[in-house]
Amino acid sequence: FFSRCPSMAAVRHLYVPLSAGTHLHVVEAEPTGPSRGTCVLVHGFPDTWYGWRKQIKAIAGCGFRVLVPDQRGYGDTTRPGPPVEEDFSMEEVCADMVALLDALLLPHAVFIGHDWGGTLVWNLAQQYPSRVSHVGAVCTPFFPQPAEDPWPKMLKSPGRFDYQVWFQTRDSQTELDADPGRTVRCMIRAWDDSREGVDATLEEQPPTVRKGLIN
Repeated sequence: FFSRCPSMAAVRHLYVPLSAGTHLHVVEAEPTGPSRGTCVLVHGFPDTWYGWRKQIKAIAGCGFRVLVPDQRGYGDTTRPGPPVEEDFSMEEVCADMVALLDALLLPHAVFIGHDWGGTLVWNLAQQYPSRVSHVGAVCTPFFPQPAEDPWPKMLKSPGRFDYQVWFQTRDSQTELDADPGRTVRCMIRAWDDSREGVDATLEEQPPTVRKGLIN
């Protein structure tokens, strides 16, 4: 595939060992022209490094070494043993980014996140300010730490974030695990490509009401 895609011709794939026996898969592109530093692109959910494929060449062309990791548990990056909720906390995934810099002997980098990756980089900049030279996000604005836990209010009125409430249930895991291939097609591919078996009368209902995200 990469030989047929000019924008991907100059990338290479790294597997960086982290703690607990995990390996972080990272796509790297060298800068063209004088180096201006390193830029780390962090994907969201559900996605992999591939979601940034069209930006890699452009950013490298601006003089940046580009690193695009798969977050833990995504793509070719492993996860630490059996899935445990605490292993995917914001503290842990931010620490993965710092471990990546340490492994490559980088004092700091520019971090840009998309979607959930945007939330990560905002938190990273606050937790490790000396390791983040600049920070930005696509479609994920910065929100300061709320004065009180927002979860109770979200449970009462989740709005468009109802799917996040659904993800906290055991039934959601059962639904997504039932047919992983269809789950990926529905969540990443165009919706029209994966409409087999869909009840049109349920489409407008939020997941917690219809008891499913993709069904």
